Amino acid sequence: MGGRLKIPKTHISIQKACEELKVTEDQFKKLIIHLNIRAENVRSIYKLSCSDANTYSLKDVNRIYNSRLYATMQKNNQREMEKKLWQGRNRDDIADRMHDLDYDYVNVISNKYASFSDAVGDLGETLTFLYIYQFFNKQMNDDEGLFGTVNAELAKFERFITENMLIKSVYPTKKGLHLLLRIGVIEILFFVPLSSNFTDLRRKDLLPYIKLYMYHLMMVNCKIRNVNIDVLTNTSSKDVIGKENGNADKTVNKDRMGEDVKRCTKANKIFQNLKICIGGMVLAHWLKMLCLSAGGEITDECDYFVTEGKIDQLNGAVSYVHPSFIVNSYNQGSLVDKEEYLIGKGSVEYLYPFESHNKKYDKDFIDTLSKTKRKNVSEYLENIRKSTYFS
Repeated sequence: MGGRLKIPKTHISIQKACEELKVTEDQFKKLIIHLNIRAENVRSIYKLSCSDANTYSLKDVNRIYNSRLYATMQKNNQREMEKKLWQGRNRDDIADRMHDLDYDYVNVISNKYASFSDAVGDLGETLTFLYIYQFFNKQMNDDEGLFGTVNAELAKFERFITENMLIKSVYPTKKGLHLLLRIGVIEILFFVPLSSNFTDLRRKDLLPYIKLYMYHLMMVNCKIRNVNIDVLTNTSSKDVIGKENGNADKTVNKDRMGEDVKRCTKANKIFQNLKICIGGMVLAHWLKMLCLSAGGEITDECDYFVTEGKIDQLNGAVSYVHPSFIVNSYNQGSLVDKEEYLIGKGSVEYLYPFESHNKKYDKDFIDTLSKTKRKNVSEYLENIRKSTYFS
């Protein structure tokens, strides 16, 4: 027989007490101070697994467990756990997890949106971010080949909105170009940077966001061509909204929609039968898209030559006009008087287009992409990273 007599433990270490009570050491210290509990020294016969000889009586631990302060602390801990759970849906946290764990981007985006309309309606921020990345990619390394994929997906989307005449309004500024799309009953506003004094945009910091937005656009591009989007009619607009949201009371004002349809139909034909040549300028790519969307033909043998003032060789049969001729005609839905826009007569300002039946955008917001005046796009990016993306 023999053997050592097992003595039941009456004391435990601070580490074990914290584990049993599910509190941190700092919280445990607050509890013992509040309840006037002191540490005790016990003989090594108890073989306590602690770094020092200080232990706490099990009776005192039970006192802590039954105290009101401990109950309050547990409730607060539960709230913090729930808060962390929701913070886990924050873009920064998700991006970090995706970066470290090769997170499944497709599932993340699929779980975010209840319907395809929701995914399309949220494209504004995605397009803005990707165009910013595209513009400043020269400052970044591209080890994973993301730049080529982003360019390809943006090009697909541009072709789609051009072919389907989905551009509603445009507004160039010193910083870039703001575009408002109309896809069915959904309006999407996004920004394309064209010039700025940005510094220190590091791809390593942006990598998770680039992938996140890239997959969002890829998934929309894959499906949007198979969806019947008729921007020139409001057929079944009410039914579509009701089916997706399960809300039969949500309606669309048909008279208002009808006005938009007439305006859009007219705008789609304003450059019809016109041959237009776009000179080398920052806005050239987007001016070509507007001309093609409105029925124009882009060719070197032209009726209108769009330029910011640089003309290599004059042709008496050609009208040389400022870029605002294209932009203002498109926004207005009819050709403006070309005599006012001829090169040599002074440039005409871009007409501010962002007013519609349900939105009136503040000029400062449009110009700076921020509710706070005079913020640049780098500050806007920082705000994106801090705001909640998944809800």
